[in-house]
Amino acid sequence: MLTEEALLALPDSIQQHFHQLERDLIAIIVEHIKEIGTVSSEDTRRLDELRRIGFNIEKIEKKVAEAVELGHEEVIRILNYSAQNEYGDAERLAHIAPNRPVLSGFNENEFIRVLVESIANITSNSFRNISNLSAIGFSDGSGKVQSLGNFYQQAIDYAILQARTGQQDFTTSVSSIVRNMADRGLRQLFWESGYSQRLDTAVRREIFGGLAALSQQQSEWVHREVGADGYEITWHSGFRPTHDFGGLQFTDSQFYGTIKPLMEEPNCYHRSFAIIMGLSTPAYSREELQALNREDARERGYEGNTFTRYEAQQHQRKLETAIRKAHDRVHAFKVLDDIVTTRIERTRARLLEQEYNKFNTAMGLPPRRGFL
Repeated sequence: MLTEEALLALPDSIQQHFHQLERDLIAIIVEHIKEIGTVSSEDTRRLDELRRIGFNIEKIEKKVAEAVELGHEEVIRILNYSAQNEYGDAERLAHIAPNRPVLSGFNENEFIRVLVESIANITSNSFRNISNLSAIGFSDGSGKVQSLGNFYQQAIDYAILQARTGQQDFTTSVSSIVRNMADRGLRQLFWESGYSQRLDTAVRREIFGGLAALSQQQSEWVHREVGADGYEITWHSGFRPTHDFGGLQFTDSQFYGTIKPLMEEPNCYHRSFAIIMGLSTPAYSREELQALNREDARERGYEGNTFTRYEAQQHQRKLETAIRKAHDRVHAFKVLDDIVTTRIERTRARLLEQEYNKFNTAMGLPPRRGFL
C-alpha cells in the first residue's frame, strides 16, 4: 500500500496543472485591463476596439483545452501508479492463500486495465466539463460568481469606464478586480445548486475520489480472486474521531456492516485491502498501533494554543490557503505592473511561509509543497 505521505501527494501534479491554468487566465484578463489603462480617455475609438477584442476568448479556450488534456493524461498515470502499487500486495496475499491462486502480471491483467481506464474516464469527465466556459468563472465585486465570459466582459467594461472617466488612478480603481480573481481563484460552477468551489480544489477532490473508487474495487477483486475473508484498514494520522479503525483487521461481515459506510464519507483517506484472517500479518502490532494513536491524540502547544494532530492539520491547510492567496496576488499585480502592491504581497507571502514552517516544526507535521 502507498504510504500516507505518498497518497496525499499523488494529486499534487494535476492540481498544479489547474492552478497554472487559473494563473494563465488571470494573466490574460489582467494584460487586457493593463492595455486599457494605457489609452487616453479621449481615444474613444481605441477603447471601443479594446472592448471588442475583450470578447474574443479563443486564447482562453485554448488554455482550458490544454489543461484538460494534460489533466486526463495525468489522471491515467496516477491511477496506474496506485493500481500497480496495490497489485504487489495482491501478489503477496496470493502466496499465503490456502488455494494458492496464480495471478497474471499487472500489465497482463485485463480486469485491472479496464478498471483503471473506466475510473480514469469518470474522473476526467468531471473536469472535461470546464471546456464549456460557462462552467468556470470568477467572483465579482459583490462576491457573486460569474461565468468566465460574463466576468471577462464586466471586467473589461469596468476598466474602460475607469479609463474614460479618469476620476482616480487607473491601477487603484481596477485593483479590486485583480484582488478578487487572485483571492477567490478560478471557480467551478454548479448551476443547479448555486454552489461553486476553486477549480484546483475540485480537481484534487475528484482525484481522491477516483483513487478511493479504484482502491475499493481493486481490493474487492483481489478478495474474490484469492478467497479472502476479511479486510485490513490503513492507518493515517489526523483521522477524524469517528474513524478510529485505522490499522485494524475486520471480518467481511464487520467490514461491510460497520466500516465501509464510514469510509464512504467525504474526504476519508482510509483504504482497505483484502486479507485472510489468521494468516495475514497486520501492518502494525497492537502495541505499535496504540503508540501511534497516543502520539496522534497528544496535544501540542503553539503560541498559547493547543492542537491535536487533526486540529494541527486543519490549521496547516488554512496557512497553505493564505500562502497561496498571497502568491496569487503577487502574480496578478506583477502582470498589472503594480510594483507597490506586488512588493507588499511578496513580503506577506514570505512572512506566511516563515509562520508555516515554524508551525509545522512545532507540530511535527511534514510541509506540503503541492499547494502552490
